[in-house]
Amino acid sequence: MNHLLPFKTHTDEIKVEAEFLAFGDGLIIGFAMNDSKSLIQDGLVPGEFCEDDLRRADGLWQTTCFEAFWGIKGQKGYWELNLSAARPEWNLYRFDSPRLPAPPRPSADFTLKSLRRTSDSLLCALKTSLKLTHLEKNLCAVVRVRSTIHYYSERHAGSQPDFHNRRTWSAV
Repeated sequence: MNHLLPFKTHTDEIKVEAEFLAFGDGLIIGFAMNDSKSLIQDGLVPGEFCEDDLRRADGLWQTTCFEAFWGIKGQKGYWELNLSAARPEWNLYRFDSPRLPAPPRPSADFTLKSLRRTSDSLLCALKTSLKLTHLEKNLCAVVRVRSTIHYYSERHAGSQPDFHNRRTWSAV
């Protein structure tokens, strides 16, 4: 697991880790979150869901959610996966270049096959018919604590949190 860093230092004792595995026709993406003081709003709610249980929703980033970005190195296009921490909701968007089109369009390139949440982790499996080679990724979390939102990522660049910034992505 990779340790995710908050965009701004804060006193809330929250730790977030993430992992991204690409294989053959799929991806496994996992997140772990330690909230020893139970500060997080809309935090992880245990549950196990198959493809039929899951529903697509927009705006998941407005409260606690996990996000994964990935693309093929050297290509402008990429995907953004959003996973709700508290509900069986998700979405996957395809971008042609940074933040375009706006608003983003849902992608059918990957199917979310399963989602499993415990009180401190989330694991999802996606399938695709695309060739998954030379990938780069950025794993992120949006964490709501009281009236504040913390932005976690593997790496940050710039004066504002920007998960779409490919300078912060790493090779898979």
